[in-house]
Amino acid sequence: MSQIVGLRTDANHIQLTIADNGVGLPPDLDWQTTPSLGLRLVNLLTAQINGALELRRDAGTAWTITFCRSQTGE
Repeated sequence: MSQIVGLRTDANHIQLTIADNGVGLPPDLDWQTTPSLGLRLVNLLTAQINGALELRRDAGTAWTITFCRSQTGE
């Protein structure tokens, strides 16, 4: 299994992507309300930085968090 961590920036935004090419998540999983501690922490972090969380389920799983640079204190 391959894993990828990527960070992209522009003048206003930062985008963090973490992906793998594994078996993925079950299609019926509601990742926004799951009791899983890991996913709850990701959702809480995203909310704290006023970010947006995107899940892609093609060829594995990819999570992308996008947030404004102003949230980082820069």
